[in-house]
This record gives sequence, structure tokens and C-alpha cells, in this order.
Amino acid sequence: MKIFSSNAGTVGVITPTEAPTSPFVMQVNGVELSGDAIRGIVTSMSVSQDINVQFMHSLRDTIYINVFGNKIGQMNISGILFLADVCDGTSKNTDPPFEKFYEYFTANNAVSKATALAISIGSGVLLKAFLLGFNFQVADAQTSLGQFTMTLAVVPKKPQ
Repeated sequence: MKIFSSNAGTVGVITPTEAPTSPFVMQVNGVELSGDAIRGIVTSMSVSQDINVQFMHSLRDTIYINVFGNKIGQMNISGILFLADVCDGTSKNTDPPFEKFYEYFTANNAVSKATALAISIGSGVLLKAFLLGFNFQVADAQTSLGQFTMTLAVVPKKPQ
């Protein structure tokens, strides 16, 4: 097996002999977002959540706050997508790369799934979210690389 390939745009896969040591692992419904699931690599993730409040100013510098609960949050998952079968050193997944990602989106979006996706980040954060959209662009046609962003609506966690 060659570790370093001489072809532009190829990716070598090195399988670790020990348990994964990455502190940041993202899973959707128990499946890690990796090359086997989406034929790409997640490179960034962002989550934003807000609360629904109202401030009322009164006499003598008194301020009242009315809390109405949590707003729905937003999550973006971005990464690199392989546009051609560019992986060396693996035979696990032979699906066409872009089609695999598109099938993942259509099978998991809010139209196809009426229930929220369970997204676990790291070892302790669990979010419930609905997949709303994705954006795709060709980043470098010469090396068969694309970029993607998936947009999700995060269901607020109930107060304890």
C-alpha cells in the first residue's frame, strides 16, 4: 500500500491500530460523519442558540425582564467533499462520492424524517436538530474537491 500518492487530488486513508484518540467526534443518529457516511470530511461546526426575552424600562431606573422561553437554534456543519473516487487504501465504500452525499441529505432532511436527528458532539453534548438545507460548491475542479455546508434547526433543550 502506498501512503503518499503521486496523483493530484487523491486522499490516502491510514487506519489506526488503536482506538481513536480524537476528542471531537460528531455523530448523527449514532453514525459518525466521516468518509464512509458522506464521502467527505467535516472541517467546521457552529451552533447558535438564543432565548426569547423582553426588557421593560420603568421609573427610577427599574428594569423588568420577561422570559418567554428558548428560541430555535441554528447549526452549520461544513467540510470538504470528494467529487471523484479519490480514496487510496480503503475498499469500504465504493458509492459515487457526490451522489452519496446527496443521498445522505435527502434521506435525513426534515421532509424525509419527521423526527429530529440526534447529534452528539464530543463525548457529552447531545442535540436534537432538523436538517433543513445544504450548500455545495466545487472548490477545486483539478483535484476533484468540493465544499459543503449543511444547515440545521436545533430544538431547544428543556429547562431542568
